[in-house]
Amino acid sequence: MKTSAKIVSILGIIIFITGVVMGMFFYVSAAWADIESVFYGFTRYSNRPMTAMKCPVFITDVETGVVQAVINNTAETQIRPTIRFETSNRGPMVPQTERITLQAGETQRLSYDLSPDNQVMENFVFAKLVFYSAYPLPDREQTCGIRVLELGHFTGLQVSIFLTVGGVAFMLIGILLWAITHKPLKGHSLDLLRGMSVMTIVVAVGIVSGLVASWVLGLVATTVAVLLVGAVVGNILQASK
Repeated sequence: MKTSAKIVSILGIIIFITGVVMGMFFYVSAAWADIESVFYGFTRYSNRPMTAMKCPVFITDVETGVVQAVINNTAETQIRPTIRFETSNRGPMVPQTERITLQAGETQRLSYDLSPDNQVMENFVFAKLVFYSAYPLPDREQTCGIRVLELGHFTGLQVSIFLTVGGVAFMLIGILLWAITHKPLKGHSLDLLRGMSVMTIVVAVGIVSGLVASWVLGLVATTVAVLLVGAVVGNILQASK
């Protein structure tokens, strides 16, 4: 392989690994925060989960984050449920409680502000939403976690976009640079290309898990990605000889 092609090949590997790290940082952070929120000191009100609350994956130390909740009345009659929202706090928790009215089939959006002042465990903010029973709908609850980053004037949304879009783009660029410098692809070079492609799919699935707040899927993606690391690194060493 010519020197210039070898440099491009190495650059492709570096760019690919950078993309993997970016993508995994996003969804591992999301899963970690959500898991921690389950074991935080919130009082349990119900064993029934819900998916009404939407939390950002990140907020930074200079912004106020927003937690949104979409409450849907699936009953055939009007209901007046009480909604309780709690956040982590370095002092006593101060819940926000409100009673809303929903017609049959109606959906109402609620929003709650949070900030790094709610930060605990050094770099997390936790939130909990409780839907108190309103016949015929039962009690339900949901928790979520948000990672706090110290990044000056950036926002959590900007960080999320950078890590997700940038991570996928870097992985695809890395694969492309590797492929064009190893034509015809065969042997360890072909095995590595396949491994990189599978890793890209796994990380992309992990990113989706972070976006839809599924920490179970995030754990699965993390486990598979870690298992793939050994195979990919081994193929990199073999293909580079």
